[in-house]
Amino acid sequence: MTEPPHGGPAPEAPTGPGRWAAAADAQLAALYARIPQVACQGLCGPVDCTDDIGMGPRERQRLRQAGVVMPPRQPTTPAAAAPGPCPALEEGRCSAYEVRPAICRIYSATEGLACPHGCPIIDGRPLSRAEAFALVDAAAAAGTNRTTPSAEAFQRQLDSDAGRMILHQQKRDQRIRRDRFRRPPTTG
Repeated sequence: MTEPPHGGPAPEAPTGPGRWAAAADAQLAALYARIPQVACQGLCGPVDCTDDIGMGPRERQRLRQAGVVMPPRQPTTPAAAAPGPCPALEEGRCSAYEVRPAICRIYSATEGLACPHGCPIIDGRPLSRAEAFALVDAAAAAGTNRTTPSAEAFQRQLDSDAGRMILHQQKRDQRIRRDRFRRPPTTG
C-alpha cells in the first residue's frame, strides 16, 4: 500500500500505487470549488507572494510535481527571517497556478485580504475569514488521517496568517511610497 508523505494511511485505506493521491486530489478539488475565482492580472511581486505559507503534504507534493520546491515554513517569531519570494512566482504570475495551495487561492477571495492590484472576484462572494481558514485547514488535511481543529482555532490561525499578509502589504506600500519620493523629478 502506498502511504501519503506524512506517514499515516490515507482515509478509507486506498490500495495500489497513487490511490491515496487520487483520493486527496478529489478532496482538494471539492474544497477548491468552494473558493471564489479571482481574475488574476499577473501583477504580483515578491512581497505579494512569499515562500512562507502553510500547506498540506499533498499540496506540497503537487507543487513539487509541477517543478516548484517550497522551503519549510518558518517559525512565527520576531527573530524569524523575513520570508523570501515564492519560488513559483515568474514574471508576476504563479507558474503552478493550477495546483496552487488553498492558502494562495483564498488571497483576494476573502474579506480583508483584497488584492493590492485590484484583481476582482469573478464568481461568488468573498469568504469570511473563518470560512477561508476552515478551507485552508481542510485542504492541508486532505489525504491524511488528521482531523481539523475547531472554528475557534481556525479563526486564531487565520488572524495570525492574515496579520502576516497585511504586514507584508504594508511594508510593500511603505517601500513604494519611499521610492516615489527618492526618484528625481522628470523633466519633459
